[in-house]
Amino acid sequence: MYPSRALCASSQAYLHARSAGSAKSVTSGSPFLPEIFILFRLATSAVVAAALSGCYVERASDATLDGPPAAINAEAAADIDLLRTPLPSDRAGNITVVVEIPAGTNDKWEVNKTTGRLELEQQDGRPRVVAFLPYPVNYGFTPRTLMSREAGGDGDPLDVILLGPALPRGTVTSARLVGVLRMSDGGEADDKLIAVSPDGPFARVQSLDDMRAMHPGALELVADWFRAYKGPVIVQVLEYADRAAALRILDSATAAFTP
Repeated sequence: MYPSRALCASSQAYLHARSAGSAKSVTSGSPFLPEIFILFRLATSAVVAAALSGCYVERASDATLDGPPAAINAEAAADIDLLRTPLPSDRAGNITVVVEIPAGTNDKWEVNKTTGRLELEQQDGRPRVVAFLPYPVNYGFTPRTLMSREAGGDGDPLDVILLGPALPRGTVTSARLVGVLRMSDGGEADDKLIAVSPDGPFARVQSLDDMRAMHPGALELVADWFRAYKGPVIVQVLEYADRAAALRILDSATAAFTP
């Protein structure tokens, strides 16, 4: 059952109102928001995000998206080496995104760097579940990329935050690259590309400036979540940067990848 149109509208109005009243932005020189304030914002926003997730599905019922590169549904992707097979981008400026963690979930799935299959991450012999509010976005990676340790990265594929309708785990889809969230996790570069689904509520978004103008508060909500989900200080959210910066990071990560 999806939320009513009235709930969708009121949830979106909340984000607009909250953003208009916020004087803080995510920049490299900004101090961390007080932890309790972050949790308050996130607790309130979690309800909104859950409502909006349903609104997204109501507006775009297909679980996969068409367009270059060819979309692959979750069932078909189960037998594919997701790390090496799909192309990372196309000439139209779209990138390929493999969804590891659907919006609204907490289970920590990741790609196995040997097999290219998705698997549930293990921590201390147990399946890892993020002990925080659910992911407010689809989270995954773009194939044939590497954030190399030699360059200060974490040794994993380049992460992608996909804004749009919630998609099933394992979905391979094409998305529009609009920017990057520069981050550090435990002292390692942990940048995350920001991409939008070409349908749903963000279909007209071409840049981070568009995102701020059309959907005030959304980028702040995402930054707050990633800043807080592992606890104080562990993750440092540095800044949002534009599409040109995102392309430079993508090119570097693509060059570092060895099949």
